[in-house]
Amino acid sequence: MRDSLLESGRAWLAVSHPAQEEQLLATHPKVAGRTLLVGDPCFDELVGSRTRRKAYREALGVADHQPLVMVSSTWGPTSLLGSHPNLLPRLLAQLPCDTIPFATLPRTRTASCSSRIAASVSPR
Repeated sequence: MRDSLLESGRAWLAVSHPAQEEQLLATHPKVAGRTLLVGDPCFDELVGSRTRRKAYREALGVADHQPLVMVSSTWGPTSLLGSHPNLLPRLLAQLPCDTIPFATLPRTRTASCSSRIAASVSPR
């Protein structure tokens, strides 16, 4: 991080959660007063779509009484899927998929990331 940009007052750092600001301050005190809480648009979309729960479950063929395991993650190196690349295959191997449906909602920006996720859960 370039201190000169922070000191000039021209740089702001966007964070999606207040804890991120605390983490930044612990490692780089010069960010004090230079962060902007912008939220997590992916999480906000998930929360905002709760009213469509029934439609989503119907589209996935999941009955009201059935549990549904859903994993949502980005694909960066420090994300859930990035730091645990075997998570999806392990879940699929351990879940009784005939009674508990499984879905993943990868938040990716590129087709190559989506392809890597699909490859990680494809039967071999």
